Amino acid sequence: MAKYQIYDRRMGSVMARRRRIHYPGAIYHIITRGNNKNKIFSDEQDYKKQLLIYKDHLAPFEIDVLSYALLPNHTHLLAQVGNYELGYFMKMVQQRYTQYYNKKTNSVGHVYQGRYTAFLVKDLFYLKQLIAYINLNAKKANLEQVLGQYRWTSHYEIVNNKPFILNKAKLLRHFDNDYSKAMSEYLALLSADSNFDPEIDDYYEKDESGIAIPKNKEVVVRSLDDLAMWVAWHFNIEPRFITFSSKARNIVMARRVLIFLARYYFSIPGKEVAEFLSMTEQYVAVTTQKAWMNKDTETKKIAEAIWCEMLND
Repeated sequence: MAKYQIYDRRMGSVMARRRRIHYPGAIYHIITRGNNKNKIFSDEQDYKKQLLIYKDHLAPFEIDVLSYALLPNHTHLLAQVGNYELGYFMKMVQQRYTQYYNKKTNSVGHVYQGRYTAFLVKDLFYLKQLIAYINLNAKKANLEQVLGQYRWTSHYEIVNNKPFILNKAKLLRHFDNDYSKAMSEYLALLSADSNFDPEIDDYYEKDESGIAIPKNKEVVVRSLDDLAMWVAWHFNIEPRFITFSSKARNIVMARRVLIFLARYYFSIPGKEVAEFLSMTEQYVAVTTQKAWMNKDTETKKIAEAIWCEMLND
């Protein structure tokens, strides 16, 4: 079972804990399949109905769609959740579509093959790979000759300027805050035609709840001093400088990166981080939120690079 490290203020060290299954802002790659590999969608009406059902439940369950693809016998949905757990949304969506489909076909029984699978997306690299994978799915299945022709994908919404369920703004913010740069990077990613496949690549494993999580090597950090050493090495400064308040840009950036690493990757309490850096808890919270919401992409990218270095150490 993959674990991540969490700071225990009572012990003054980092302890192991299972990853959380739900938290506001979590992103999931959700896959549903037709029962016995049968079709879920038989005609245009079915595809439209599925999208309408999604649309009806997005706002009530605080769901933002970052990508999707509806294929004849399975679906892909990349969704970011709010305060409600994903299961509530998926239960309503599957119930409503099953009722519709069985009534339409005058049949009874299961439309879907068991419970949906939800993959928790942890890092930006895999998020981008998933965005490409989902939007290239129809082309790889020979359902379109030219990317963007197939109507039942989020990419169709983008290239044909026909917004429906996709939160285009949130999708593009994962590439860049500048719209033009984000669009260019997004289109370039799809043009690269990656062979990435999350269902066969050795990246996920499931816990006892059925949620799939990334297989991350366990990273041991005994204290914030240890974490500061990693950050200092990256910025080529002495670790003690990170604890100093300074206007020097490299020191300011190092402190921001340390905050994001500590809070996001290791769940070290904000109070502990604030005390270590001699700053307010509010500053720690705001810095973390800015990086997570891609309002400070530089901090986020540097933190991600250091995290990868720690994994490969």
